[in-house]
Amino acid sequence: MPKVLAGIEASAMTIAQVKDAMKSIGHSRDAIHQRDRGASKPATGKFGT
Repeated sequence: MPKVLAGIEASAMTIAQVKDAMKSIGHSRDAIHQRDRGASKPATGKFGT
């Protein structure tokens, strides 16, 4: 997943665009929530903050 997130960051997609894309291809609400948690880890050092 980190490689995928790095690619998304390099493409300049916003978090909202990523969520919309995930929803459009059938990802669950939980999967999107987990992506949000993982996205905060590099910035804060903690999950989900």
